[in-house]
Amino acid sequence: MPTRTKQYSPEVLAEAQRMANSTATAMVYEYELVDAPVGDNLLGITYVGQSCEPCMAPDAALIDRDQKHVREAKSHPNKPFSRAINSYGKTAIKGPHVIAKTKGKRLAAMEWANEKECQLIVARGGKWRDGSCGAAQTLNEKPGGQGDPWIRLCSIAHRKLKAGPRVRPQCEHPGFLQETCASWRPALLQCSWRRRTLLSTWLPEGGIWSLQARDAVLQTAWRWQALPA
Repeated sequence: MPTRTKQYSPEVLAEAQRMANSTATAMVYEYELVDAPVGDNLLGITYVGQSCEPCMAPDAALIDRDQKHVREAKSHPNKPFSRAINSYGKTAIKGPHVIAKTKGKRLAAMEWANEKECQLIVARGGKWRDGSCGAAQTLNEKPGGQGDPWIRLCSIAHRKLKAGPRVRPQCEHPGFLQETCASWRPALLQCSWRRRTLLSTWLPEGGIWSLQARDAVLQTAWRWQALPA
C-alpha cells in the first residue's frame, strides 16, 4: 500500500481498499469537431476523456460525463474544450464515442484508463498548444490521466465516511433498502432528467439489492441529502 496515504485513518484506508477491489468499467472516449466554417483550421480536432464509475451502467456514465462537459463550458469557459463548445455549439461536436473499454477491479481499471487516455492524447497530437496548430493537437488542457488512482480512492473514501455516519448505519436495517426504494420512486418524477436517469439505473424493480447498488444509493443520498436524519 502506498506510503503517501499515512494521513488517512485505518477506517478510510480499509474503505479505499474495499473500493479498489470492487468491480468497475473504465472507458476512454473521444469528441470530434465536425462542423466548422469553411477554412477553419480546427475542424477535426478532438478531445479525449475517461470515465470509471462503478455505480453506473456504461451508457449512464457517458451521459453523466457529457453533461458534465456542458456544465464546465459555463463554469470554466477558458478551458480549450469549453471554448470549443461555446464557440461552435454542442451540436457541432460529435461524441462521446468510446474508443476503448475494460472491466475489472476498480484500482486496475483506473490505472488502465489513465494510461490509455495519455496514449490517445499523444496519438492525436498532444495537449492543446494554441490555435495556430489547428487539428494537429487535442482540446485537452493537460497531457491526460487523473493522478494516482490510490490517492484518489483514499480521498473519495475520506469524503464518503466523513459525510455518512448519520445515514450509513441505517442500511443494516432489513427493510431499509426496500423502504428507500419505495420512497424514492415517486420522488423520481420531481427530479431533474439527469438524476432520474441515474437513479433509475440503480433502483431495482424487485427486492434484490447488490452491495454495489446499495453503495450507489447511499452515496447519492449523502450527496443530495435525500434521506432523513
